[in-house]
Amino acid sequence: MDTTKRPTLKTIAGITGLAVPTVSRALKGARDISQATKDRVRQVADEIGYVPNHAGIRLRTGRSHVVTMLMSTEPELMTQTALFVRAAAAGLRASDYALSIAPSLPDGDPLAQLKYVVSTQMADALILDRVTLDDPRVRHLMDIGHPFVTHGRSRWSADHAFFDVDYAQLGAEAVARLVWKGRQSLRLVAPSADQYAAAHLLEGARLAADTYDVELELVSGFDADSPGGHIRALVQEIAVGGGAGDGWIFASAASCLAALSGFAAAGIEAGSDFDVVVHDAPSFVGWAQPMVHTVPSRAEAAGAFLARAAIARITNPTAAPLQHIDRLPNLDDPFTQT
Repeated sequence: MDTTKRPTLKTIAGITGLAVPTVSRALKGARDISQATKDRVRQVADEIGYVPNHAGIRLRTGRSHVVTMLMSTEPELMTQTALFVRAAAAGLRASDYALSIAPSLPDGDPLAQLKYVVSTQMADALILDRVTLDDPRVRHLMDIGHPFVTHGRSRWSADHAFFDVDYAQLGAEAVARLVWKGRQSLRLVAPSADQYAAAHLLEGARLAADTYDVELELVSGFDADSPGGHIRALVQEIAVGGGAGDGWIFASAASCLAALSGFAAAGIEAGSDFDVVVHDAPSFVGWAQPMVHTVPSRAEAAGAFLARAAIARITNPTAAPLQHIDRLPNLDDPFTQT
């Protein structure tokens, strides 16, 4: 075999003895092809370094066969990025689509970046992370009819594909856990107010606080997406001033870690002076601080679902968009949790 030539589907067919269409469908994970055949085709493809020729595919189909993820690079938001990207990439692996990442820099213009990706036909569909309630990117894509999916909901989420968490359930669960620990004066660090999640988290927490007849205060001056140094300084100030209460709820791991540093500087300790519940993506807060109660984030489930939803928008744009509001697992009875 001439190893200087780029491997093609025909190359794999010659090695495996299969027809070219069969090889193509096996690489796409066709259900009517045996798993043994699909494994054999994938093994040969990996051994010879086969990579789909997206330029050729684009010439034949008019599609780039790329799904682009517009990803925030703010340090406070990076804790779940690797899990999210890995799951989305895995979700696309069995298809003809590749995943590309377009970082959204903090000082950049997200809408201008999106318009560039669309105008240059770099991607057949977009995955938008960190979606805001009135996100101009969502509005623009809806207006021009370009396929997209979102991680989180917008004001127009009834009409577009998305994956989101049941934040009302999360808020209620967090309050219930703190009440179970005997806490009565609670503080909530919610996502920034421009996110759909903020109002729902607060709504669920307030309903639970009313049910259990405990105090709940939405912390002002910072939110779950604020810079860590800012959170640390304000939490230390709150704690020194005697306004820390005895139970805290954090919507992100980064904000929780920053706050714990501020508490430590003020001389008070989680698990004894107060209790903490955090929506924690990779659970590293729980590893570092065993006294912290963690509620798992579903970044991997989100990535896998959105990859599938993106392909659905490309292949069948007139169908109802795929949507999922994720209820957190094993939380139906919070008072059975330890």
